[in-house]
Amino acid sequence: MKKGYLAGEVTRYYKKWAIFLPLLWAVFLAIVAAARFFDAAQYLPEPVFRLIMVPLGGVLLLATAATIAIPLSAYRNLTRLGHYDNLVVYAEGVDKQKAGRAIDAEAARGEFLVVEHIRYLTGKKVKLTKKKIVLLPSYLLISGEDNTFTAIPTDKIYWICVQVSYRDGYPLGKLKIFYDRKIQDIDGVEFLHTYYIVDKIHRHIPNIFYSYNPFALSFELESIFHKDYRKFAEICSQHRKAFSESGLKLG
Repeated sequence: MKKGYLAGEVTRYYKKWAIFLPLLWAVFLAIVAAARFFDAAQYLPEPVFRLIMVPLGGVLLLATAATIAIPLSAYRNLTRLGHYDNLVVYAEGVDKQKAGRAIDAEAARGEFLVVEHIRYLTGKKVKLTKKKIVLLPSYLLISGEDNTFTAIPTDKIYWICVQVSYRDGYPLGKLKIFYDRKIQDIDGVEFLHTYYIVDKIHRHIPNIFYSYNPFALSFELESIFHKDYRKFAEICSQHRKAFSESGLKLG
């Protein structure tokens, strides 16, 4: 069976180990060979040498076995019809299997609207991570470091924004996605790049609060969301209607 996008992301995650482990084995065997060639026993007693190298070899052996077994297991599970182990859907009435098939189908057609890796701010350094945001026509995907995905139906998203605070004088962002009865948070992101990601997403998903200051409004809306979700939904519905009637175009 042809591997879908979601299955492919999992196996791609383990592929780096398939490349890295042979290098570790080469170093390990080189150390053993060098120890024999230079008669390491005169510097390190044989029992001590064995005590160090045997467990290390065992760990490498287990890591090698896992690198082979886990991707094969992931492939077998994820390519079974309607089985998506690395997908989580937090939306009422949305079936995970149906969502997975839709995501794989849109990815197979190349319908990627936004693909951006998330950058975190650690101290004064910006760290580029393997965590990414992928926007398809039907779903917004947020991946973890191990390429598990949270899927949010695009038709259930109210608004996406970045809150900002300051750490040591540097703007620190919090990505917030308001959608059907939930708020998805990603903390500690690098503000400017995340703002750029949100701007790209708004070219495909309406920014219904385009006329407001998003930084101040996000805190106000979050408070309303938690206190009275129905009121929050009504506010979003009114602004979505106003956006539609305004004749503004995306992008």
